[in-house]
Amino acid sequence: MNRISSRSNPLWKNAQRLLHSSRHRRTTGKIVIEGVKLITSFAQVRGLEGTTLLVNEEGVARDGIQALLQKFPGAGLHLVSQALFRELSELDSPEGVLAISDIPVT
Repeated sequence: MNRISSRSNPLWKNAQRLLHSSRHRRTTGKIVIEGVKLITSFAQVRGLEGTTLLVNEEGVARDGIQALLQKFPGAGLHLVSQALFRELSELDSPEGVLAISDIPVT
């Protein structure tokens, strides 16, 4: 488990670009999913192998996030400081978890 506490972290920078640039998402073939319910739904269909999970330091203790981590241990977990996570989240009341995964092929 890695900690992200700086805006200069390459993973944090990439997550920012993915969230704000559809061109970057298409170019990299990645999507960003936010929230326990959406990530769990995605994981039930596609699994989380090779997926990166960004969890804020406070959110890691929440029951829903703990259940997600236990059910899908194949995801790469990175703890993000509360302040940086707020900058990433698109939600008014973030749950504390984002997933970066490959765009599903239909």
